[in-house]
Amino acid sequence: FSESAAKLVTTDGIKYSTDDDGSIAADKPLILEDMQPDVPKTGVLVFDLPPSKVKGSMLEVSDLFGNGSAYIALGLS
Repeated sequence: FSESAAKLVTTDGIKYSTDDDGSIAADKPLILEDMQPDVPKTGVLVFDLPPSKVKGSMLEVSDLFGNGSAYIALGLS
């Protein structure tokens, strides 16, 4: 997994990239982790954005080969 494949998308369509320094400092970064179907993996992705943009944001995860993206509702309020 490359953290550059993950973006936080706000309700107004703005996309925020992960904060590399924040992710490295996190307890469980996902940098270069191996991801497999049906195998749970937990970790931390850090994004730097204004608090006013958090509500309703979704996580966009793109395929490393450019074949598509998945959107995950985070339930942020």
